Amino acid sequence: MLAPGCYHGDMIDKSENKVVLVTGASRGFGRELAIAFGQMHFAVALACKERTDLADETASLIRAAGSCASVHAADQTRQEQVSALVSEVVERFGRIDVFICNAGITLNRLLLRTTAEEWDEVIAVDLIGAAQMAEAVAAEMQERQEGGSILFIGSYAGECGRQGQAAYSAAKAGLSGLTKCLSWELGKARIRVNLVLPGYLPTGMGLRAGESAMATARQENLLKDLADPATTARLIAQLASLPYITGQTINLDSRVLA
Repeated sequence: MLAPGCYHGDMIDKSENKVVLVTGASRGFGRELAIAFGQMHFAVALACKERTDLADETASLIRAAGSCASVHAADQTRQEQVSALVSEVVERFGRIDVFICNAGITLNRLLLRTTAEEWDEVIAVDLIGAAQMAEAVAAEMQERQEGGSILFIGSYAGECGRQGQAAYSAAKAGLSGLTKCLSWELGKARIRVNLVLPGYLPTGMGLRAGESAMATARQENLLKDLADPATTARLIAQLASLPYITGQTINLDSRVLA
């Protein structure tokens, strides 16, 4: 059964359910986030830079479970693509209630070996791109005048630093400042802005860091364990719906923030 306002094939209708836009949704934690919101009966817009085939697979699972889903290709470092993405989602579903800024890249490189081009790429995707996405979504939310929720997916590295991740840590630390500023600027419009630290996730990005990085994360964790992606995604979906929290860094890990 399709949810109210869903579409089938080429038929498109406005969703009567709340609408979430998830970036980096083709695989890994983004995929888990999209599924979690679908389970909460959100209409889910899955955005990714590439591998839309994988995002289509996830969208099919969401539709099969009874929720709406659409797939959109966009590079969040390109302003024109960001604007087009938000317009496409609003045209299809009528609005955006929740934005999950999950898209990002990492770089495991000592500072003295990090090139200017690598710095530019990491900052462009993880910080500037996130800001551009938030700006476009917030403009739509303000125009609708019904409030909304913006959640940036941050990192323990951004709060505590991480040897060999200077560029990544700096970009994620920038998200912390961006979250606080936007919570002040958008609070009067009832738009909530928060930063979530999901913990060390054994998904694509976490696995690529290697066994040594995962062993360190377990050692630093008070429970000597890694976060579960599906459970963490469901918790974030719940957090996005809380109407009274903004400007916060929410740690979902058992590593102590120094």
